[in-house]
Amino acid sequence: MPSTRTILTALALSAVLPATVAQAADTSAKISPSFSPNHSGANASFTLKAQLHGGPDGIPERLSKVVVRLPAGMGLDPSGARTCSLSRLRASGPHACPSGSRIGSGSSLLASHLGSQDIEESADLTVFRVPNQNGHPTFAISGQGYTPLYQRVTFTGQVLSDHAPYSRQIVTSIPAIPTLRGEPNASVLSYSLKFASPMKITVPRSCPAGGFRFGASFTFVSQLASSTTATARCP
Repeated sequence: MPSTRTILTALALSAVLPATVAQAADTSAKISPSFSPNHSGANASFTLKAQLHGGPDGIPERLSKVVVRLPAGMGLDPSGARTCSLSRLRASGPHACPSGSRIGSGSSLLASHLGSQDIEESADLTVFRVPNQNGHPTFAISGQGYTPLYQRVTFTGQVLSDHAPYSRQIVTSIPAIPTLRGEPNASVLSYSLKFASPMKITVPRSCPAGGFRFGASFTFVSQLASSTTATARCP
């Protein structure tokens, strides 16, 4: 029969640990990819929208990594863009990057439980090409919030090879997004990113039945993950 101390320890842990696990387990993700123009083999811009749903009070667990898997035949080449120093971007912000290094932009909606209130904040996202890491194309995303919190966070991603039915994957590490001292970090509710020239993006020349297939996985700080797939319509 377990001791009183063992029972009390288990009860204490159950009051803390399951909240985070349940928060991630109850979170679902949805992505919406699109090309413009959507013509076979065309040079185009690529937009990816993502939404996270669930968690206590509608606030998902905090993200640690996002992997987006691209359809076979899709071209993604940042070599035509100049590079921006990652250390300079982190220290001084987007204005410190040279012209021609910006390869994307977008926005994100964040949420956090501060005190007795759930607070939402929008942030501008700007994507820059930075020097390759371990031989892989690398980019940095600068996220800038303005109100109610003035906060800038910079994080990086890489373009890696993948296996069928995908061709490449974009792997992005998500750092902690601080809010107020002593309060929880912010969670991501949604984001939209548009990648465009000078990054060269090519629409696949052939489209399988049902559309271009994309996949994504969202890993949370608890190491639990939520996966989803989506299709972009054929030309």
